Amino acid sequence: MKKLFFAVSALAALSLLAPSSGFAWDPSHLGLYADEAATSWHIMDAAPYSSHTIYVVLTNPTQPDGTTEVDFVGGFECMIIPSGGLVTGTVFPVESVNVGTNTNIIVGFADPVAVGPDRIVTVATVTYVLTVDSATFTLGLPDPPNPNNPTAMTFLDASLNELPCYPSSSDWSLPVFGVNDDTPVGSEVSSFGSVKSLYR
Repeated sequence: MKKLFFAVSALAALSLLAPSSGFAWDPSHLGLYADEAATSWHIMDAAPYSSHTIYVVLTNPTQPDGTTEVDFVGGFECMIIPSGGLVTGTVFPVESVNVGTNTNIIVGFADPVAVGPDRIVTVATVTYVLTVDSATFTLGLPDPPNPNNPTAMTFLDASLNELPCYPSSSDWSLPVFGVNDDTPVGSEVSSFGSVKSLYR
């Protein structure tokens, strides 16, 4: 009975700390997802030479202080690194100028893109063709790296300030996405439901 009381008390305390959206994103993380809601890090059962849509999503964009929210994004810079297969196209949510490539993205948006109420914003949609059995994706610095953020990826706020952001895996060497690969990827999001499931 004491264990049940402790579990219920812990869950009640956690529910008071959880944000109203149900998610607590780390500040300024960029990730690849199978959906625009940033809930799935994998595409499984993909056929050889099949084409897939992958979303590049910036979660909880903030100023470097980690608390001041950024409500509009004016562009971003990163390198998308698949372990195999081909990125065949990259499109942006508004008219844009990308001086990089489909994978070495250095893009400015003609109009700032609003961050959604859940503190996420899709900054690009990537088309990927699987030419291997499975693949993982990591994110890295653009080439050349931004001199104002030499150890981080970069996103722009509406005033075109260059702000640092980091991979959703929270580790440059860990994958952020997988196709036919269920390798665990780092996750900056936690939900009340996932914590609650530990006590079932």
